[in-house]
Amino acid sequence: GALPPGTARVLDRALRFAGKRADEAMTPRTDVVSLPADATVADLMAAARDSGHSRFPVRGATVDEVTGVAVVHDAFTVAPDRRAETPVSSIARPPVLVPTSLNLDRVVERLREAHTQLAVVVDEYGGTAGVVSAEDLAEELVGDLADEHDPHDEPTAPLTPPTRETTRRLRLSGLLRADEVEEASGWRMPEGDYSTLAGLVLARLGHVPNVGEWVDVGDRRIMVTAMDKRRVDEVEMVRLGDGTDQPDPPAAPGAAP
Repeated sequence: GALPPGTARVLDRALRFAGKRADEAMTPRTDVVSLPADATVADLMAAARDSGHSRFPVRGATVDEVTGVAVVHDAFTVAPDRRAETPVSSIARPPVLVPTSLNLDRVVERLREAHTQLAVVVDEYGGTAGVVSAEDLAEELVGDLADEHDPHDEPTAPLTPPTRETTRRLRLSGLLRADEVEEASGWRMPEGDYSTLAGLVLARLGHVPNVGEWVDVGDRRIMVTAMDKRRVDEVEMVRLGDGTDQPDPPAAPGAAP
């Protein structure tokens, strides 16, 4: 008989998992919270409180020089009266480095071998492309996982595929990858030299956009609704051909074919 929808989605994700690469699941470097080598253990604990993360790359002069990974659990091995003077580098663990091209099943093996939950993803030039965590890998299999530190707003993208009637107007994260966009909207991104919805927008526009700029791709209009510095943080997707479903044109549109 037919599998329950939830089971079918997990099975589909599992089948795709091994074929995905580290750079498809990682948190990009622009979103990575790291600590300088001269930070203290007290700084580590403050960063954990502020961000909700428990593991932080420790960097040298730049984030491309990751010298270790600081784990907040290790901070408790330092006496409270010494945390403000103890360098975080003294408790940092050796970093696990994986190339962007490494398949996710091998990333899992590397994390298991190192008995850790965070790997630094490096590009072909040796620079830091991002980080991938055990939670990132789990989300590749089961979808977004709620965290006690996550804001309790409505998720940007639905956790289950919406019906066709609800796919005409969607707010989506720019970080969604092609398979996630298809799962959320029923629309397949065209292939290109990009891996995320934000990358598609940048490729079509040819510049870093402002809020309100849009691009038409096939039967979809993708409008930028939020930026995080130079990154497309959120877009609104509408199906073209139905005037009631199209967004109001911005005052100074920057459309691209």
